[in-house]
Amino acid sequence: MDVETDEGVVSWHSDGVARVLKLKPEVLERESGMTSKTFDWKVHSRTEADGVIDFRVTITAKSRQRVRDISLRVPVKQDVAPYMMGMIKRGGYRPASWSWSWDRNRAENMVWLGDVDAGMQIKLSHDDDIWTGDFKQLGLPKSWDNPSLILIVRL
Repeated sequence: MDVETDEGVVSWHSDGVARVLKLKPEVLERESGMTSKTFDWKVHSRTEADGVIDFRVTITAKSRQRVRDISLRVPVKQDVAPYMMGMIKRGGYRPASWSWSWDRNRAENMVWLGDVDAGMQIKLSHDDDIWTGDFKQLGLPKSWDNPSLILIVRL
């Protein structure tokens, strides 16, 4: 994950702490973190036996900061994931690039990349774990909505 401020992209390093919160045959929960001179970053992950992994990322400024951009980069090779669907794109071959932005009139909070044998779905969830898909009534979640949020997929 990249965080960009007026000074440039933040350089992260591990805080050296990775804790196992729960370990059972059906689930593993962990918490780890990164730090920089201006921010702390905490990740809580839950891995379930069926392959679902839920990440909750919290970035906290150590002092008042102007954030220009926060981006999540998930590199996936074309030969591993030739197909794509979601974020308004109909299912089919993955394009060389895809640019998309929020529309309150559409419940488009997921994208899937993959092939017949495997795939990866990214779903942006509401911060309160309430999900009806009715953005007109509830509004877009503050945790991931902003006027300049754009998804760009590149090979």
